[in-house]
Amino acid sequence: MVKGMSGQNEMSDTDRIINRHIARLLTELEDAGCPVIFRDAVKSKLAWMRSDLNELKEGQHNDQPSNPRR
Repeated sequence: MVKGMSGQNEMSDTDRIINRHIARLLTELEDAGCPVIFRDAVKSKLAWMRSDLNELKEGQHNDQPSNPRR
């Protein structure tokens, strides 16, 4: 999560996009009559993907020099 000017946690653009896709996919699976156990498994795996993407983004952010040369 990203801290905003007000100090409250704000979702990153990546988190918003992933949430949107999770919601869409879970709705389609529910509409197709998929059992809850499958929907829960899909949701869990996508949560892992979000975690991996956020770690990757943090790692790239931390790898950048604090005072880049021009």
